[in-house]
Amino acid sequence: MGIRRKGFSIAAIAGTVVLALMLAACSGGGGGDAAPTNTPAIQPTSPPAATSVPQPTAAPEPTVGPTPVPVPEATTAPPAQPTVALTRAPAPATPAPPTAPTAPTAPTTPATPPKLLRVGLLSDISTTNPWAVLGPDPLVSNFYALTNRYATLYTLSDFNLSWVPSLADGNPTALAEEDGLFTMKVNLKQGALWSDGEEITAEDVVFTLTSAQELQLSGGWAAIVDPNVFDHAEATNTHTVKFFFKTPPGLGSWQFGLSQSLVLAQHFWQPIVDQARQAGTQEAQQVALFGHVPENEPTAGEMMFSRRQAGEFIELVKNPNYYWAGSTVEEYANGAYVEEKPGVFEFSAYGDPEGTPAVTLTRGPHVDGVLFKIYEQQLPAIIDLRSDIIDFILSPQGIDPSLRKHLTGREIETIENAANQVRALVFNLNKPGLESREFRQAVATLVDRDFIANIVLQKIAAASYTFVPEENRFWWNPDVPLIGRDLTREQRITDAVTLLKAAGFTWDQEPKFDQAVGVVPGQGIRLPSGELLPEITLMAPVASFDPLRASAASWIGRWLNEAGIPVSVQLGDSNEIVSKVFSQRDFEMAFLVFNLAEYPSYLLSIFHSQGPGNAGSYSNPDYDAKAEQFFFDTNVNTAQANARELQMFIAEDLPVLPLFNVPVLEAYRDDVIQWAFTNSLNGLQGYFQGINGALSYTRLKE
Repeated sequence: MGIRRKGFSIAAIAGTVVLALMLAACSGGGGGDAAPTNTPAIQPTSPPAATSVPQPTAAPEPTVGPTPVPVPEATTAPPAQPTVALTRAPAPATPAPPTAPTAPTAPTTPATPPKLLRVGLLSDISTTNPWAVLGPDPLVSNFYALTNRYATLYTLSDFNLSWVPSLADGNPTALAEEDGLFTMKVNLKQGALWSDGEEITAEDVVFTLTSAQELQLSGGWAAIVDPNVFDHAEATNTHTVKFFFKTPPGLGSWQFGLSQSLVLAQHFWQPIVDQARQAGTQEAQQVALFGHVPENEPTAGEMMFSRRQAGEFIELVKNPNYYWAGSTVEEYANGAYVEEKPGVFEFSAYGDPEGTPAVTLTRGPHVDGVLFKIYEQQLPAIIDLRSDIIDFILSPQGIDPSLRKHLTGREIETIENAANQVRALVFNLNKPGLESREFRQAVATLVDRDFIANIVLQKIAAASYTFVPEENRFWWNPDVPLIGRDLTREQRITDAVTLLKAAGFTWDQEPKFDQAVGVVPGQGIRLPSGELLPEITLMAPVASFDPLRASAASWIGRWLNEAGIPVSVQLGDSNEIVSKVFSQRDFEMAFLVFNLAEYPSYLLSIFHSQGPGNAGSYSNPDYDAKAEQFFFDTNVNTAQANARELQMFIAEDLPVLPLFNVPVLEAYRDDVIQWAFTNSLNGLQGYFQGINGALSYTRLKE
């Protein structure tokens, strides 16, 4: 029985998508194939990172979401605007020598070559249909190349990841009750145009949501227009949308769900949707809509679709009607956000600006077009990066660290950013000894996470001390206790013994640290009841599947055994481990990978006593109450405070012990690209997926 509030289940809303992604992540050696976007309800999938280095063969991963509906291959559409060249500056042809003197002619001014951003894309798109991208085709390459062309009411800021208006003109009105429903209004910015010159109106918003609702579209659409929460929407005037909800929408269903839905042009899509409705069954209607290949579709982003050649390239050109051109954004370390387009709109939130902005963005776009060149493997893309054929490589999991040696010199710059995932130890609190908070704190004290990341894994990984990544700046709590950080081996043994003895554990021979010989192992650790602590099995994938977890697990077993804690490291099939943890609940300790999202709904789904991802049976009534308050809160600021308090519980109770994450490695031409910033959760690749992102503010060096 899931937790219920006002007629619907927390487990159903918070857990379904998050748990599915988590299971995929747990079974994936590289952390799964889900790449969170700025719309947490919409989780695109990505292809495995193909390299020239032989990769381990993994068992098939559980399918996330519905079985994809086949979509006809998109054909090359006639460009709506003149296309840009496929190379930035073609070499001039060498003229033939004249055979006779010629009369002088007036000098001509050579045409200025277009400013073209050239991006390597690892895998082709599967559709050009935005309905399908959020439905049966959530490939990350589709998000990179397509979703940045559509407006959304709200979005996440680039640096602090705070919730801010995009097409909306400020915050929504307060929630009100009306005829048994809950309502709010959102005003739209006036003067925003589609690329064909038509105005973007409230009717476009209503049309998009109503079509998805009535056709019961699958995938991300089902989460966006959740029938448990969303009732309907109305356009009360040209620039105002009134939303009607069956129950007060929390952050997961409104701020980080419905409010970030793509908005599509009604005047283009209405006849296509109407035709799809005539297809027969509801499934046939969906197939008809998802299978439509749009040509000259009006969009709202900084770039417009121009043309593509399947398996070769995708070309975008600058949108002359881009509404946000010339606007600026300033984000500050204290969370303050300021956005302005002089004489058009301005918005500020999250406190008063303090000091120098951490990030200043000026939207252009500053390039004439974007060329996505398609690759099947990373190494050929790296070779083209070195050869000045492309400027940046888009890969959701980053570049394989084994290929780093090919990224040196030749004006290539590399950057690393924390991935929005964590490899962590899960404790089964139903097992003897593991139910003790002091026992779990002792394990955290004994495990040297920095040693694992820097020495054992040779800096391929970075130590993690909090479950919410530090780079998720809006939600992360900087004050959580970091148990086990910066301790010597002697301090680890001494502190762990102190913790265990305080909880009633004893030894036949207590472990100690001797300056001459190091650790003198403990023997015969006993539970507070006086019984010997049963042997604990630590499960992790085999090295051929995930060498990082396998290597780290062996050191964890060694350190715990030194303290007299009997641990047996068992390396096995990852899918079997997932089954034992989440289905059978037959485990003591398991080494898993958790894919996360910008909005940390996992604070409820993984750690609430009835959360679907709570495999270890963690139960704390105070945590549950705060987690429910956090999830159902409709105010971002109070939700932030609650999320930070929840992190204090997790850091002290440690039902799951975060160990390390593998940073996202990216590479670009430093002599070509000028980024606005490079420090970002999940790397710069995420900013290619949303309107007003990297394609609007990235510059090319002169």
